[in-house]
Amino acid sequence: MDSKLDRASPLHAKLGLGSQAISPTNKLPPLPAPSSPQGPPAMKESQPKEERNDDGAGEANGTVANLEVAKWDAWNDLTSMLVPEAKDAYIKVAQDCIMQQCQATCQVEQRPPTTASTVISWEQVAEFGTLPGPMMVGAEHAWGEPSAGLFKVRGIDYFDDKKKVASGESLYRLMAVDFEEGPVGTDFSNASTTMASPARRFQALHDSMEGPNAPAFVFVINFLFKFSSDKVGHMCFYFVRRDDKIDDPASRLDEYLVSEALDNPAGEKRRTGCFKVIPAVREGPWLVKKALGSEKPAIIAKKIKPGIFRGVRMLELVFDTTTSTAGNSVIGSIKGPLKGLVIDLAFVWEGKIKEYLPERILGAVRMSHLDATRMAQARSSDPEDGAPAS
Repeated sequence: MDSKLDRASPLHAKLGLGSQAISPTNKLPPLPAPSSPQGPPAMKESQPKEERNDDGAGEANGTVANLEVAKWDAWNDLTSMLVPEAKDAYIKVAQDCIMQQCQATCQVEQRPPTTASTVISWEQVAEFGTLPGPMMVGAEHAWGEPSAGLFKVRGIDYFDDKKKVASGESLYRLMAVDFEEGPVGTDFSNASTTMASPARRFQALHDSMEGPNAPAFVFVINFLFKFSSDKVGHMCFYFVRRDDKIDDPASRLDEYLVSEALDNPAGEKRRTGCFKVIPAVREGPWLVKKALGSEKPAIIAKKIKPGIFRGVRMLELVFDTTTSTAGNSVIGSIKGPLKGLVIDLAFVWEGKIKEYLPERILGAVRMSHLDATRMAQARSSDPEDGAPAS
């Protein structure tokens, strides 16, 4: 028996598998005694190895795609020593070993979940929005995603010591940003459920809206404004929940506050009463910092009544600054020096009781030297689905 296993070592070398590649749980099956000599099953002639992976999928995808080829190579090397009953089990072990080694040695760029036929990076998803991003150092008219640690939030003992701490990793990552304008009367609310929105295009990459292949939850924050007498506009931030979600107080609070259980008047009041923004003017005049209350958290709903729209695996909060004296004041203060400003906004659910501490920001955005003359024109505003939650 041992001599027959030793004879398989050239196969391990051929497939790049050392003796350590086979774990104790992945041992080769015992070889049964041959009952009668049998030849291998009929096989189609395979292409030369250098031509087998011609789909342009890259080395990582090629390794997986060529497992079937490796299976037949394994058969060819083993057929002289294995009876048919042992072939399938042995090949399964070889495949598992290849996958283990690939996962241990390959570092694959993090990507959003996609269909089997679609591979797309976060940089490509960012292009779904009308504002360019993610920005490079010194970029103008662009967005970026600042580190969560730049923002101070309530610590675990905040109700005892009033101390704030640097936020841990954000619950969501920033996916795309819209910066659009249209003639007066254009409805920019419920932006997330229009067919051309980044949220819908992101969801369209997925096989299903339910089950393990469903897209991550999308949280949309939409600010409406008026820069001139004949035009209105909006700035819309699209966040997607991180795949590696941590089970902590902030995450549990988020799950509760975005749930459909709160889609009623009392629930909406509870939800928006916890929604804070932390502004930080990184570049700009003192008057703008004073108007925004730089790095001072604020419950937006105390100044601007929010609108709430629900889509499939999606929630949008809309704040119309034109309906609020405070909102108009902020827009008026940044409109003039807009091109000279670098502004960060972080969003966080307020932990009102100790069980929801420490806080963690939901997400953050950096807006760098925006130019109102370069705003995109409004997309179609006809939503395919989604409706006000109330």
